[in-house]
Amino acid sequence: MLYIYRSQLLLMDNNDRGEATYACPIENDVFPKHVNYYLAIMAVSCYKCEYLLILLYEQFILSGGPLEWILFGLDAVDPKIKRIALINEKLAYRPWTICQDDLSSIIKEGEHCWKLSEVIKACFIMSTYHGLCGLCLGMGLQPDTDSLVMLTKVFGQKVEMLVSSKILKRANVTVPDR
Repeated sequence: MLYIYRSQLLLMDNNDRGEATYACPIENDVFPKHVNYYLAIMAVSCYKCEYLLILLYEQFILSGGPLEWILFGLDAVDPKIKRIALINEKLAYRPWTICQDDLSSIIKEGEHCWKLSEVIKACFIMSTYHGLCGLCLGMGLQPDTDSLVMLTKVFGQKVEMLVSSKILKRANVTVPDR
């Protein structure tokens, strides 16, 4: 499990131009790192898999992603990313219903249109994390206490909006008053 997750994180971090870069430079420039993590957060949120959600919040913050995106969800994200939310829902629950019209509505000309390569990479990230959610939920994995403590330091009381109080109590994490 850890190997699968680490290999996916390497794929998500492909914009560092380090050892994890691909031979084809086009594949390295599809999305900034924080957008990759936000797409994964969107995918994991469909299944409410708190184990992966906490790990992805942490990686999103470390990659320099805007905190508003996590706190306010799709209302605060880039309008371009908001457009792929329908595809994410369909990939999660009814992938056989995705049709040409769904894709063409995202790729069509306009201010916040997607390129085909972007849609393919976004769908790959989301479907990979949909599958990882099934594995994590099936194994009964719980969020890591250290990650929960880090989130409480960053978000303070707002962490209760992100993580269920049941998980915080189980990990013996106290939310600071602000």
